[in-house]
Amino acid sequence: IRDTQISRVSGNGIYVAVASGSIDRVSLTRIGSYGIYVSTSSAMAVSDAVLSYVQVDGITGAASGGQTTRLAVTNSTLSNIVGYGIVAADSRGVDIVHATGNTLSFVGNSGLTAQGANAKLYATRNSVVDAQYGLLQNVGGTLVSFGDNSVTGNVAPTGGTISHSAWQ
Repeated sequence: IRDTQISRVSGNGIYVAVASGSIDRVSLTRIGSYGIYVSTSSAMAVSDAVLSYVQVDGITGAASGGQTTRLAVTNSTLSNIVGYGIVAADSRGVDIVHATGNTLSFVGNSGLTAQGANAKLYATRNSVVDAQYGLLQNVGGTLVSFGDNSVTGNVAPTGGTISHSAWQ
């Protein structure tokens, strides 16, 4: 999906299931549910996306049924998100999300979240402003920060246990 504008949708903006590919230069505004939802057995790259006024979560990678979902989110801007910004969420699957160079502002819960025992989110060069949490590790998830994320003006900079990775 490339160079696409989606607005005023009551459901999900983009829903991907059992697919691989990329979502480039999309604009989603006034979305009634999830902005971009990448589901079980998918491998997707999202780059240069702009999401605003999303009623649930901005960009979610989710896995279930013992399957694996892989998602890379780069150089994207998310603002006015009611739920979470960028999420790795597992429901009895393995979910791996890489978040690099994204800007998140005015997020109702956390900017970057790893939620569930098999959810992993790797974060580098992201900026999160005016959220409940900048980075959140929740319900056994693993959130790894490379130590170069800016989390300013949030209710709390982090929640849960944030792992740190050294530069090699």
